[in-house]
Amino acid sequence: MEKTCLKTAAIRFLIVLFGALLLLNGCHAGRSLLLSEETSADEPASAAQTSDAAPGLSAAGNDDPYLLADGLYLTELFPYSGVFVEDGSNAPCEDIAAVTLINNSDVSYQYLKFDLTTAKGVFSFTASTLPGGEQMTVLNERQAAFADAEILSHELITVIPFENMPSVHSDLFQITGTERILNVKNISDRPLRQVYVYYKNCDRNGFFGGITYRSLFGALESGQIVQNNQENYHPDSSVIVFVTYEEP
Repeated sequence: MEKTCLKTAAIRFLIVLFGALLLLNGCHAGRSLLLSEETSADEPASAAQTSDAAPGLSAAGNDDPYLLADGLYLTELFPYSGVFVEDGSNAPCEDIAAVTLINNSDVSYQYLKFDLTTAKGVFSFTASTLPGGEQMTVLNERQAAFADAEILSHELITVIPFENMPSVHSDLFQITGTERILNVKNISDRPLRQVYVYYKNCDRNGFFGGITYRSLFGALESGQIVQNNQENYHPDSSVIVFVTYEEP
């Protein structure tokens, strides 16, 4: 991935450097399969849902175009060539606009939609599942060509935080995977329904792509194992971010 960083003022550089030092759980190839061991079973809001900034969550003003929300920084706008992951197609693309986000806050973001305005146009981005202490590369959702220009302002259209970052529920499920295959075993003492596994892919810079993949495993009896074919799952670069389910 070739990146051409924008020229920024020295103060912005120091902010970004400080932010990078605060990252606690950078995602990279070879990282543990499971991201979270918390016990919340909250079902996330739909990615298609739109809302204003949540109460108590301060959206940044346009006076600092590199600060999207409290603790959430945009560090660079750069050209990307490779596969386009945001719609799940993995179609080839060349020199489209991409950004890096760093979340230094204690807030885990479920869904973000924002526009960036530069002297050469407006670029739109959508991102999902960005926990506190993580960073993410997001590709322009319209595959707009990159233009080398300083970011002038942003518009945070939608921001939906997790009330509590959901869990992988390792006390209920055993999740293993091989190339393009996910296996889920119900290790609890009861049947569980509507089991969904959510995962993201990574590269050496953190989460790669605003997209979060979802796999339905349906109803699992106690001790049952279900296997799904998942075209975008790779054991060396995919991370399970959370699991949801329903009680019978």
